Amino acid sequence: MTSFTIVVAALVAALVAWIGARVLARTATRNGLAIDDTLGEMRKIHVMPTSRIGGIALAAGIVAGALYEYTIERELGAFWVLILCAAPGFLWGLIEDVSKRGAVTARLAITALGAALAFVLVDARITQLDVPGLDSLLTFHFFSF
Repeated sequence: MTSFTIVVAALVAALVAWIGARVLARTATRNGLAIDDTLGEMRKIHVMPTSRIGGIALAAGIVAGALYEYTIERELGAFWVLILCAAPGFLWGLIEDVSKRGAVTARLAITALGAALAFVLVDARITQLDVPGLDSLLTFHFFSF
């Protein structure tokens, strides 16, 4: 894959995510769906009602970038495995956002399981941060996970 394809795929993903976020935020605000409007509770920091469904826009951007790459390269390789590993965490988060209920522990466990699967199945790991000292630790699997 060329660097031009990577840049264009990233731009497509960003554009779709931005448009999706704008449309979802306007729709949610207009219809009162999936709005975080409860002030005064724990973890509530919004001053104005705020849409809770931005993850949909991010997921749409990721899929759009992947589809663009597929149209150019005719191959996605491990990308779809990564999407499948992230899907349970995304779906749980979506359920929480729409229902405004859900256990934080369950969300973190599901997300951690997805990350562990990605680590094992496609060797997805953080290998470099350009932070002195941390980069040498990232050579060990425990830290790169």
